[in-house]
Amino acid sequence: MTIDVEVAELGPKGEALIDDLAENGGEICLKRDGKTVAKLVRVDNIAPAAGRVLYKGEWMSAAGAERERALEHLRGSVTVHGDIVSPIDDVEWDALK
Repeated sequence: MTIDVEVAELGPKGEALIDDLAENGGEICLKRDGKTVAKLVRVDNIAPAAGRVLYKGEWMSAAGAERERALEHLRGSVTVHGDIVSPIDDVEWDALK
């Protein structure tokens, strides 16, 4: 069953919440007696496939989201000095002796 409600019928506070949801995404939980009875989400936030989760505005597998969460504290902590991709041909390795 679908019930359509015009945003204008929600009043100023409801309109502001809906506008924020439309701009930033996320979800709005509707509660009755302290219990969540419904959630509102932005239409384009509907999951594209089963088994996908929304993490920081991007749909990904649960394992991918867990990896992102695990690496989050490391972001910005690495500094690269020099070229780390080119082969090193002029270095004599002790392991080759």
